[in-house]
Amino acid sequence: MNISDFEQYEGYLEIIDDNLFDEIFYIDRIEKLEPTEKVIEAIELLSRLFTDDRMEMLEEVRQMNILAQADIFDLWFDIIKSRDYVEGVAKAVIYYSIGMPV
Repeated sequence: MNISDFEQYEGYLEIIDDNLFDEIFYIDRIEKLEPTEKVIEAIELLSRLFTDDRMEMLEEVRQMNILAQADIFDLWFDIIKSRDYVEGVAKAVIYYSIGMPV
C-alpha cells in the first residue's frame, strides 16, 4: 500500500502532520501492506483514535469477536512505532468492554 493511499483513509493528512506521521508509523511496513478488507478496516479504525470518534471506535472493536480484535491489534503493533501506545489502546478497549471508565 503506498503511503498516500494509507493517509487518505479517514483523512490522516488532516489529522497528523508529516513530521508526526513519521514519528508514529513505520513507513516501510505500511508500504508492504496489501489493501485487503481487513487491513483497510484496521486502518480506518485506527484513524478514529486521532479524532473525536474514539468512543465509536471502541464500541465497534468491542463488538468484534476476539480473533478479529487480535487481527486488528496485530496490524497496529506492526505499523505503530510505540508499543506502549498500542497497548494503551488495547487496554482502553478491554476497559470499555467491561464497563470501566476509559
